[in-house]
Amino acid sequence: MRITAGACALLFALSLVQTLSVGLGRSWPDSLVFLPTGIFLAIVAIAMWNLFRRLKPDETDA
Repeated sequence: MRITAGACALLFALSLVQTLSVGLGRSWPDSLVFLPTGIFLAIVAIAMWNLFRRLKPDETDA
């Protein structure tokens, strides 16, 4: 969950930077707008996969 929270914080900070730069009159290429979102989703997916893998009951204890 710490990884997901860190990814959320980075995505939020990057969103603020993009908003500020657009507000100042500079524009970002479209790929740089969608790339952080894709990276964020990949980080969250990997973190959730690790979490569910740890929560899976061990089959050898039967």
